[in-house]
Amino acid sequence: MDCTYKTNKYRMPMLDINGVTATGSTFFAAVAFIHNEQQPSYDFALTSLRRVYEQLGLEPPCTILTDKVKALINACKGVFPNAYTMICLWHVNKNILSKAHPLIRKELLDSMETLPDRHDKEANAALDSQADERWKRMLEMWWKVVRAPSYPESEHAWKEFHDQYDDEIFGPLVAYIEKE
Repeated sequence: MDCTYKTNKYRMPMLDINGVTATGSTFFAAVAFIHNEQQPSYDFALTSLRRVYEQLGLEPPCTILTDKVKALINACKGVFPNAYTMICLWHVNKNILSKAHPLIRKELLDSMETLPDRHDKEANAALDSQADERWKRMLEMWWKVVRAPSYPESEHAWKEFHDQYDDEIFGPLVAYIEKE
């Protein structure tokens, strides 16, 4: 579940609710224009969806993925109390990686004795290339955490990631990940 923002004539958030079948196919379960992104709006939309499920004799969802909007998470837990409510990995990755990229560039700049002139295309291209290489290494380590086939392997990959990046520059990123 996620909202698209004010892309309609009335500039209202549109709650897009998708499902996934046992074979991995996705489908639209519901769309709702809501007044705002407060819990009463989400409660109304999800209660309406629950009523449709009941009228059709469908089982309620087992797992619900959302972005990190607390009001939506609370509404999901209230309307579908037996469903596991989780934050969508795509949203988590998007947030982590958007925070990481500028930190990598900062780390590189801080490690340089002299900064390249902003008009020096060759020096800036080399800096960008180094940043991209470090970015790829970080991304590779992060994906080992995310895609680990078991909990112990995930814990091991997290420890490696944590040990590599828990420093002065990346500390806030590591703290953000641990909090999430």
